[in-house]
Amino acid sequence: MTKVPIKEIISDLWADLSASQKFVSLALVAVVIFAIAGSWWNTFQTWSEVRVYEREATKARQERDEALEKAAKIANVIKIREEELAKVEVKRDAKIEEVKRAAESVNRDRAEYERAVRERRLDAPSTDELCRELGALGYPCYPR
Repeated sequence: MTKVPIKEIISDLWADLSASQKFVSLALVAVVIFAIAGSWWNTFQTWSEVRVYEREATKARQERDEALEKAAKIANVIKIREEELAKVEVKRDAKIEEVKRAAESVNRDRAEYERAVRERRLDAPSTDELCRELGALGYPCYPR
């Protein structure tokens, strides 16, 4: 078997076709070329749309990451402020208790003073007597 080049086979085949067969063949080749070109064009447009959506998705991811970072910072600040508030509330509660104790002490002292003013002792020593007793104990006394 001898090898015949493809070019020769195609040219012999083309020469044996009638004009209408040649026309139909060329029309089929044109349809196939248009179909291939159309699919390439469609693929190019699809890739273009995909690139647009990929860019938008990348931008949305960046915005999401920035928003999450900002939210984390805000949450951290809130946590710090809550800790500070808790410390201030503890101090406030301590001061309130201190004021209550002071008020109770003042009320007790006022009641004691009022009782002392109301109930004068008849046997209360005079200033001179008190100075003599202090002098006997070795303390100086300077009556007014």
